[in-house]
Amino acid sequence: QLADAGYLTNMKLQKLFYYAQGVFLGMTGNRLFIDDIEVWTYGSVVATIYQKTIVMESMGRNIDKVFNILCVSQEDRAVVIAKL
Repeated sequence: QLADAGYLTNMKLQKLFYYAQGVFLGMTGNRLFIDDIEVWTYGSVVATIYQKTIVMESMGRNIDKVFNILCVSQEDRAVVIAKL
């Protein structure tokens, strides 16, 4: 349900990608994903993720499984998840 507190919105997802990129960069010296993080009016945005998820969100579809869009390896995900 969209009203659920645990629902992953596009805004929440953008914040997670921002922090994940920072954590991974700080730990490894490498970027977690190659897509640029842009500065928008309401915060930092990975435009490729925004474009793909805004449509899903507007249709009421859950966007929890969107991590694969950036082609992040399972190993790199584990590093980020362990630190977030």
